[in-house]
Amino acid sequence: MKSTLVSVVIVTFLSLIYSGTGLAQEPAREGLADGKVSFNLGADIGNLSGYTLYNIKIPGKFPGDYPFTEAESELEFPLDSWIGGLNASVGKKGLWSIDLSLAKNLTGDTGKTKDSDWLTVGYGYKWKTGNTREKFIYSESDTKMDAFLLDLNGRYGSKGAFLIGGYRYQNFSFDLSNGNQSSPIGLLPPSYVSGKVATYEITYKIPYGGIGFDIRPSSKFSINLLGVYGWANAEDKDDHILRSKRSTAEADGSFYSIKAQGDLSLSKNLSLLAAIEYLKIDANGTQDQVRYAATDEGPAGTIATGIDYKAESEQLYFWAGVKYVF
Repeated sequence: MKSTLVSVVIVTFLSLIYSGTGLAQEPAREGLADGKVSFNLGADIGNLSGYTLYNIKIPGKFPGDYPFTEAESELEFPLDSWIGGLNASVGKKGLWSIDLSLAKNLTGDTGKTKDSDWLTVGYGYKWKTGNTREKFIYSESDTKMDAFLLDLNGRYGSKGAFLIGGYRYQNFSFDLSNGNQSSPIGLLPPSYVSGKVATYEITYKIPYGGIGFDIRPSSKFSINLLGVYGWANAEDKDDHILRSKRSTAEADGSFYSIKAQGDLSLSKNLSLLAAIEYLKIDANGTQDQVRYAATDEGPAGTIATGIDYKAESEQLYFWAGVKYVF
């Protein structure tokens, strides 16, 4: 899925540039009246696809006599949903603007969450020693998502080029249910659990900066291209309800995106918009785990702290909408 998203973005981005069907950056920028400050409002609907995941690695030894040098766990949460948005912009045409975009998911069933666990097992013979990585547990769960997205930015420039700086906020909450688990190496028997099995919430906070270009093939049509890079902070909460185990994590890393947007003027005040964006987030940090109730695995209390943690998200977002210039 990850490589497919990248391929789709590259092909779409290049086709936009060469075909003249413009899609570009932020929702409400063009159409601001020349020589004076203007204000506009817009609404849009679109499709979000991709994933957000976390990966942890724990050195140690499996309980009992099964030796391993590292345990690794990864949960991948799907983001596939329809999104509705509102946006507002104030500025002076061709010089500066301040823009606010808000978006909320309209559908919650995003697909299956994938939970994979690996063991890196050490082996040694007279003729060879080393490690082998084996997936020992894999499960899938039905996913219901609640999402909220915000983007606030300002830009300044002239003669078709501009600089942009802003802040993005993304919050994704998930309820997981109906878990179906198996063991590819036969370490555990298959199992199925109905009902809610876990909850997960992650928040990305992203200040960023970048550069963009305005292309105007005609007086009624414009194309806007944008590339940005930023610093991403990720915070998450993971509650494995069946195991009475809650994990919290924080990570910092990189963010980048490319966007394209087209603006077709229908009248002095009304325009049609269409846009596409690809973004990637990579962050590294630590996770802490606490068992909040006694289980067969052990008593309540802290399990581990300072676990190696990685948060990652890859997203492709396409939308279309309208704006009205006052």
